[in-house]
Amino acid sequence: MDINSTEQARRRILIVAEHRRGHGSGHLHRCARLARELAGDIDWLLPVVGDGEHRGREEVLVILGAQDLPVRWVDTPAGPYDMVILDRRTASVHELYEYNCRGIVIGIDVAGEARDYVHYSIDTLEPPPGVAPANISDTGLLHLPKQIRDEWPKEIRSVLVVFGGEERGDEAVSRARELAGCGDWSVTVVTPGEVEVPEGVQNLATRGSLPNELHRFDVVITHFGLTAYEATWARVPVILLNPSPYHERLSRNAGFVTVRNISAAIRRLRDLSRLIEAGRRIRPQGRSSLGHLINDLSVPNRTTSPVTDRQFLPAVERFGERTFFLENQTNLLYMQRFRPLSVSYDHDYFFTDYQKQYGKTYLEDFPHIKTMGERRISEILRRFPDRGTRSVLRLLDIGCAYGPFLQAAAEAGLDPTGVDVSRDAVAYIQRELGFSACAGDIRLIDNDDVGGSFDIVTMWYVIEHFPDLDTVLERVSTLLRPEGLFAFSTPHGRGVSGRRGQREFLRQSPEDHYTIMDRASAGNVLSRFGFQLIHFRTTGHHPERFGIPLGKRGALRKGFRYNLIGGVSRMAGLGDTFEAIAKKVP
Repeated sequence: MDINSTEQARRRILIVAEHRRGHGSGHLHRCARLARELAGDIDWLLPVVGDGEHRGREEVLVILGAQDLPVRWVDTPAGPYDMVILDRRTASVHELYEYNCRGIVIGIDVAGEARDYVHYSIDTLEPPPGVAPANISDTGLLHLPKQIRDEWPKEIRSVLVVFGGEERGDEAVSRARELAGCGDWSVTVVTPGEVEVPEGVQNLATRGSLPNELHRFDVVITHFGLTAYEATWARVPVILLNPSPYHERLSRNAGFVTVRNISAAIRRLRDLSRLIEAGRRIRPQGRSSLGHLINDLSVPNRTTSPVTDRQFLPAVERFGERTFFLENQTNLLYMQRFRPLSVSYDHDYFFTDYQKQYGKTYLEDFPHIKTMGERRISEILRRFPDRGTRSVLRLLDIGCAYGPFLQAAAEAGLDPTGVDVSRDAVAYIQRELGFSACAGDIRLIDNDDVGGSFDIVTMWYVIEHFPDLDTVLERVSTLLRPEGLFAFSTPHGRGVSGRRGQREFLRQSPEDHYTIMDRASAGNVLSRFGFQLIHFRTTGHHPERFGIPLGKRGALRKGFRYNLIGGVSRMAGLGDTFEAIAKKVP
């Protein structure tokens, strides 16, 4: 069950906002809004006293307009926390450990080293070129103004100059002075307070109300940041005059019109149609709620590696509901979900859902699955050369479903037992096949419940369904006798699909597959739990996934080329699944 379930205690949340000088106040205002929207008990990490580089608490409260926020201000993290909201431009991996998070760290518009290590990444602004995609990228998640124009301006009569934050007030005034008198437009500048402005320039002193003032103007001159997107949402064209090459790269990547100086801005002002065209491309599709998005995220029961318990490992790919990480001690790929599973291993899973995928129900496919089981049993029994001198070998099939592999094992002379979470499947095995079977989760079932220890334990396309792989392998080890065999099958991360395009391969990975292995990672993982990998065979060879051209009506052109590529796939081990056998080391 997830931490944010109603049966669970109220979430503990830590907010870490950007409070460095020279980085504007947008992060602070956004976190203040989030503090009102988030469900949980909230700490806001911000020292009382600032320094030359960072603002202190009192200074931040002045910027926020002394809002009465539902937070507890803390100088140091007082966790453990279920969720950390990291709304900073950059952060290091070392800092992530300092937040004392037992749940997930959510990065909002985070660049730098930490971006690759946070559990969930949200971009509300265009990220720097070349960085990995976030889980969610949506400028509609910004706090977009309610007051917007009905249509884009037809002429420029008023220009607003704003550069954000109190440190840039003088710069804004200077740019406004250059702009005044250069056209048939009025010029307004945003300053942090009662600042003297030159003749011909109006002063708009604002404390957090700027977004809903933007619609009054025909053009906004600013730098890359929240105001630029807020203006386009209000249907106000934007010209960006950026303070650094970093901001310039972000602007061009997003498609904004950028200039180097006010003279260039004046030239752009005379081409309103181009400004509007750029604004239409950039304008968010609609308004979304950042607070609602975060509240709806599930916090997994386990946020560490499934085999080493390590925290903050590099993300490989991100999608809206999940993140794939690399466990770099074993090279295991693993997934964390941030939405509840929609899969239920009930009657429909084996009948309605199975038929949709394979064209027949599981029981209709029983003979085919049993035939595969006969081949697997033959491969396993080759590892018991002294079988004739042994008593009947006992086999436990975990995730046995309706028992086709159990029947193949029994016909090969083994004594089979099954375990499955589906009570319907277990009842069928007991009633129709007459084998011993137990309903339940193998992680919770005692050895006595399944009749003691075994010579063979198998899992056919089951091992990938466990988020806590270490618990499962430890359990398998306790169920096996010394030198017993553990055989399993699972998707292959280094098959042709994974090699051709890892992102698409992971996107297509079923929502309940928590781990993805290859030969190297399987061997590394197994060795950590007292097993030696003794057999590895790739399966699931599909020549059409190599790009074989389609024939008429979409049929594959089978023939010499098709068979050749199939052979190459087998020789090179490029199947999209694999079967493995490991021996329990005495």
